[in-house]
Amino acid sequence: MASGRRSVVRRSEDVLALESGTAKPSPLALQRYLKDRSPTVRAFALDVVRRLEMKELSELVLEMLADPSSKVRYTAAECIGTLYAAERVKADWLLPLLTDPAMLVRIEALESIVQIDDKSALSLIVGLLQDRDALVRSYAAWAIAVLRGKKYVPAIRQAFRSETEEIARRGFRQALFDLGDSEQFPAILEFLSSQDYLVRCACANGIADAKLNPTQLKAAGEAIAYARGHALFRGDRTTMERVLKELRH
Repeated sequence: MASGRRSVVRRSEDVLALESGTAKPSPLALQRYLKDRSPTVRAFALDVVRRLEMKELSELVLEMLADPSSKVRYTAAECIGTLYAAERVKADWLLPLLTDPAMLVRIEALESIVQIDDKSALSLIVGLLQDRDALVRSYAAWAIAVLRGKKYVPAIRQAFRSETEEIARRGFRQALFDLGDSEQFPAILEFLSSQDYLVRCACANGIADAKLNPTQLKAAGEAIAYARGHALFRGDRTTMERVLKELRH
């Protein structure tokens, strides 16, 4: 290295070495890497903060929600979700990320808001039912359901009426079901026969997380078993196998 600087790979290895030590690393040791010039190193450092739940570094992590790198913003949002999990605080710091240019950052912001259980964000989350990306629209419906935003059921229904993308339509139906509309259940099962394996997997995972009565549980088990036997790829087959085991326990 002509400049005398350690490579990104070496610095990333240094970050991981901090985590693998016998003692918890000091905040000062990690701060150096959180401020590294490489977004890869900064993201690695954020992952260490998240896994070790080092809340004493939360202020610096909050600053990194505005990092120039979408990879870092994504990882910072994920980290904040872990550090403040279930605290029901107002996660105002995450709200700007709901309109982030990067689709994955918007999704992670939704996931972290749900993890924190910030119901005050619902009025902004509902706007993502009209997001330009279908997967974000699906996640927005999921977030509304998990945060028990029943007052937004009409908004989900309205968005569903004009939705054309299968991944979002599935998400809208699942959210309506989770918010009390049991009539959605037969239509949800139909997504297990989608020609898109991602839709199949999302459907199975949504069913696994849902509260089902005995009749619904039996129908779900039969439909998922059929989908397993008629899988498109290895990915949806393994998902069906896992969900079947979960439903049986």
